[in-house]
Amino acid sequence: MPPEVNLKNVLSGIFSILTGQNKAPRIDVNQQLPSSNVSFLGSGKNGDVFLDSSVYTPSAPPLCLPNGAEYSSYKEVLEAEPPEWLPDSSTTVCMQCSAPFTALTRGRHHCRFCGGIFCRICTKGRCLLPVKFRERNPQRVCDSCYDRLDPLQGVLINTISNSVQAAKHDVMDWTCARGWLNLPIGVSMEHEIYKASNTLRNYCQ
Repeated sequence: MPPEVNLKNVLSGIFSILTGQNKAPRIDVNQQLPSSNVSFLGSGKNGDVFLDSSVYTPSAPPLCLPNGAEYSSYKEVLEAEPPEWLPDSSTTVCMQCSAPFTALTRGRHHCRFCGGIFCRICTKGRCLLPVKFRERNPQRVCDSCYDRLDPLQGVLINTISNSVQAAKHDVMDWTCARGWLNLPIGVSMEHEIYKASNTLRNYCQ
């Protein structure tokens, strides 16, 4: 049963936290919780208990490091050249799900990374593209290219995206008043976001 909540228990709990003394009952390392059949602890031949390797092994290889397991594939994607888009007449069905294109409900969409033709369902993803594409905003890509580009989005966000390009407001006249004057009326969410970021930047400067 959990301890009763009273002033004595609360004060003793605060005292234990401040002094680093935990009076809670210790749990045996070999004892598993009844709500789970997964154990993160293993035992060696000599009786030593160790943490299973799956706990501290990263779920993904390091990005853009020469000793990374997928460095060659990451390098290939980062150095990719813009493709030549396939003409609309090259296919009448989606190149991924093979659904036929229609005039109203299922139109053609080009993947910006591979140049293939897909339907709207198979091009839901938006990703930043490598440097040679000369695009600083996320572009429509197919599901297959999304899986290839998604692990590299952190690298691309910190290098080529518009969000990391610092605006240089070095002219202070009415020709560029929007850069330093926030109008109280906003007509779009984009304008409100611009005003908020402008206010924060001015406070930081």
